[in-house]
Amino acid sequence: MEALCKAVNKYEVKKLFLRSNQLGDAGAESIAAMLRTNRSLTYLHLMGNQIGAAGGRRCGRPSEAARASNCISRARSKNLA
Repeated sequence: MEALCKAVNKYEVKKLFLRSNQLGDAGAESIAAMLRTNRSLTYLHLMGNQIGAAGGRRCGRPSEAARASNCISRARSKNLA
């Protein structure tokens, strides 16, 4: 996941589709860390993963993820409201 996050920043990826990739809370934490500094990503699709409530909050909290408010699709799971 770290390599993917580095590539997203390096190549200024605008859209990232990670649907149904068995990402969990650790993956969500990596994505949240990447979002804190990312300035290019405008669409992030995380549906169908295994991200729990804690990981979903980390990835979708604008105060911790500078560009999260611009991401159209965020983590969804049975653990999230």
